[in-house]
Amino acid sequence: MFFALSEGIYTVGLDKKFIPFDKKKDRIEDRKGTLLVHIQPFVIYAHHEWVLIDAGLGFQKENIYHIHQNLEKAGISFRDIKKVLLSHLHFDHANGAISDMGETLFPNAEYFVQAGEYFHATSQLSKSYKKENLEHLYKTGQLHLLSEPHSSINAYIHYEVSGGHTQHHQVFWVESKDEVYFYGGDVLPSGGQVNRKFIAKYDYDGKKAMQDRIRYAQQIASENMIALFYHSDSLQGAKLHQKQDYFEIEPVFDKEFILKKP
Repeated sequence: MFFALSEGIYTVGLDKKFIPFDKKKDRIEDRKGTLLVHIQPFVIYAHHEWVLIDAGLGFQKENIYHIHQNLEKAGISFRDIKKVLLSHLHFDHANGAISDMGETLFPNAEYFVQAGEYFHATSQLSKSYKKENLEHLYKTGQLHLLSEPHSSINAYIHYEVSGGHTQHHQVFWVESKDEVYFYGGDVLPSGGQVNRKFIAKYDYDGKKAMQDRIRYAQQIASENMIALFYHSDSLQGAKLHQKQDYFEIEPVFDKEFILKKP
């Protein structure tokens, strides 16, 4: 079982500020030099515990964290989250891990990220990272720094350093009762990128990211996995079916959560 915890659509420019975007009334033409970005963390129920994959923007609505609200809509308390898997530490993926006051948003969870990603993010001044918050997260003792290029956190959560988007970006496989979920973070962020062969300028190593997208898509198809897409506003997850020169995309939605939305 998985739930998509959509935080909506934003525009982001060189200043790395995420501004809410309403498709019904806003126009991208009015925000020159920006990109449209959808933010969508995921929570998976696997082996009797809730696992969160990436943590969103950490924004609030009416003094309640957006990600806490979304979990509540799905009938899950933020206190029920036992593991938080972080693909990398860019603001839009990791800021929902800890508050500006240094309190973790998931007090009963263990957090996991690559050691190289953490040390890179906290060793420089960059608008892509919120250095102080990441340092606070480390001091809580809840953050585990992974050092192996590919290994397992436990019997049902596996990871691999993909690189590509950032030097130490990692992807995850989470096994539940009857499915295996693949989460590619920003190496495979949307269904629209499955069949596109391109080198993105925003990637640390665009060529490697492109090659990995193809490799992971092939694995998803051959092993009948469900791919989860963090930056897709129209597709939460999908199964892929490899044809001669492309992948057919079969959407998979968390229908239970959709029915609970107001």
